Amino acid sequence: MSNIDEVCKQIYNEVPHAIGVAVVDTDSAMILGVYHEVPHFDQEYLDAVAGAAVNMVRGRNTYAVEDMIAERRGKTVQRNSVTEMQMNIGSTFHFMAAVPGKPYAYAFLITEQKANLGLGWRAIRNALPAIAGCCL
Repeated sequence: MSNIDEVCKQIYNEVPHAIGVAVVDTDSAMILGVYHEVPHFDQEYLDAVAGAAVNMVRGRNTYAVEDMIAERRGKTVQRNSVTEMQMNIGSTFHFMAAVPGKPYAYAFLITEQKANLGLGWRAIRNALPAIAGCCL
């Protein structure tokens, strides 16, 4: 795969009932790559969703929890401790995975609930090295 949009498309095509795939820079909430076939997913919509996703993995509350855990364990704070997350929102599944070696980048896959969870995780995990190769 030569570019990040192609990797997103590959993930999308590997997972029946996929809705969209994106890679987001969590430092800036900028979309690094995306693939979907949903007409109403315009740039404004995608930017809003990317911002919300950043808040989940790097938001003020996430940092507060990381600080609390470190304090109670008597250890140094480990930032960016969220490496994978799966959520069920309404009629969709959301898969989120940190890109190895790129602490600012996360890959996101959204599917209908009909999707096979194992296939979703396999597709996103298998694509992480290719995504990392596309990120600067």
